[in-house]
Amino acid sequence: MPFIRQRNISLSYRLLAGVLLGSSVLTFFITLFSLWLDYQQGVRRIEGKLSQIETLYLPGITQSLWDLNDDHVDLNLNGIINLGDIPYAYIETQGVIQYSSGTMPGENQKSIRFPVIYKRDKTRYDLGTLVAVASLDGVVDRLINQALFVFASSFVKTLILSAFMLILFHQVVTRHLLKISSYLKKNHFLRPSKSSRLVLDKKSAYGDELDQVVQAINQMHQEINQHFSYREKAEQELRRLNSSLEEEVKRRIKENERQQINMQNAARLSSLGEMAGSIAHEINNPLTIISGYVSMLRRGLKTKSLPEPQMEYIGERVESTIERITTIIQGLLRLSRDTQKEKLKVQAVNPIVKDALAICREKFSSRGIDIRMTIADEALLAPCKPVEIGQVVINLLNNAYDEVIKHTSPWVEVCLKAHEDKVILTVTDSGLGIPEHLRPKLLEPFFTTKPLGKGTGLGLSISRAIAEDHQGRLYLDEQWPNTRFVLELPSKEHADANPTPTPEPARWHQIH
Repeated sequence: MPFIRQRNISLSYRLLAGVLLGSSVLTFFITLFSLWLDYQQGVRRIEGKLSQIETLYLPGITQSLWDLNDDHVDLNLNGIINLGDIPYAYIETQGVIQYSSGTMPGENQKSIRFPVIYKRDKTRYDLGTLVAVASLDGVVDRLINQALFVFASSFVKTLILSAFMLILFHQVVTRHLLKISSYLKKNHFLRPSKSSRLVLDKKSAYGDELDQVVQAINQMHQEINQHFSYREKAEQELRRLNSSLEEEVKRRIKENERQQINMQNAARLSSLGEMAGSIAHEINNPLTIISGYVSMLRRGLKTKSLPEPQMEYIGERVESTIERITTIIQGLLRLSRDTQKEKLKVQAVNPIVKDALAICREKFSSRGIDIRMTIADEALLAPCKPVEIGQVVINLLNNAYDEVIKHTSPWVEVCLKAHEDKVILTVTDSGLGIPEHLRPKLLEPFFTTKPLGKGTGLGLSISRAIAEDHQGRLYLDEQWPNTRFVLELPSKEHADANPTPTPEPARWHQIH
């Protein structure tokens, strides 16, 4: 919102306006109350004059009417009018005015009626009615003149008093406030300043609120300068500490990254180590087969008893067995190399899963665990690091092995399929699921349900981190009746995909 400059109005003028307004309102109501009292007093005075008619003039008028003395009647009526505020008086008989004096006033009037009764020999004679009409206009006119005088005198008095207060307020307050304002404008308190202290030009030996304000400003100025001095020293110290802290943070980050890399490599090698026995056995069996075929060839060459088709068959068997050993060793090498400098690359997921299964096959087979693999599409593609995805698969297979080895008729099923824009890999075993109270901690680092020395508690946590680095996720399918872990990866279209098929292990049941 843009700054809008406001028009300044002096406090002196505001005070003058307030005094004028307050005095005018107060004078108005006081004068109004006073006029109301004067009006009531005027009305009572007129009522008093009207009540005097009965005592002073009614007996004479009664006698004059009995004596039929018209001049005396008129004289008495004129006397009533001369009382003041009674401009009209008359005598009526049976609704007819017989005698009158003066002029009938306007609507603002007050009248009084006196019956004229003459008594003679205990007999009452009704001679008519005396009516005196009083005018209230005179009272109102006097009150108006009085109000005008009061308002005029009050205005002049208020004006003189306001002018005096204006001068006094300027001398006592306004000029000091202007000096304080000028001092504050010259001194920017958002930066250090060496200006002199604020001092007011006051001759009074007694302090007041302005002196308190000046004292507070000078104290604030001093504290701000101290604050800037302290802040400058603190900033220098902070810059020094920040420089050393940056070096320490860089060192700690590098150390942390190195530890994470070592931890991840250790977890991967630990997973491969669990398969080491089965890998040795997996390679030893084909070597035994090759050794047997080589012995047959030697005997056949010595005796020259082997026909050529049988020799070709033996050669083919030796080649396929060597290819089987090569596949196992290559998969092991791919899953054990360092991947820190690798970037995500769109690759077929099926060979990665098969490499992991080839390494694990003998371990599962030796314990009678049936491995089932279901692949919906050989050409499913995803941007990934094959070694890290293979590590996730091996971790999940190791966990499944530890879970089902104590069951009868154990089995593990690996399923690879596409769903919308994702590649879904599920590893399901014959276990009955994870207890509910363990599920929240299942993917936390160093949490394990295996016996002491059996597991590190890093397999699932590292696997989850790998999934998140691939913009995917790893989670436990809590709705499945068996234990099932799900790995989701963002997929790519299958065009140009032509993955090299991996030889199938003997006991895999592959369903397309």
